[in-house]
Amino acid sequence: WTTATNNGFGYNASGSDIAVDFVGATYFRPFPDLSLSEPAAILMSSSIAGKNRAAVITYKISQPGSQASGVYTTQIGYIATPVY
Repeated sequence: WTTATNNGFGYNASGSDIAVDFVGATYFRPFPDLSLSEPAAILMSSSIAGKNRAAVITYKISQPGSQASGVYTTQIGYIATPVY
């Protein structure tokens, strides 16, 4: 996040066939919120079958100083669909 007041949980991607909006190591997307009916995000995509394709996902959390201490949890699921 470039604005300190933008808090949340996000991710960055680097590697093969990643989405074009990941323009650098400091760009983070917020995770889609399925409870708000936001669609799943595409992290990697290719129109042709590939070999030895890999990506690294980096997570980032930013919370305000007023955030109550405690245990927070979330679930993140990945779906890989092969192309032949």
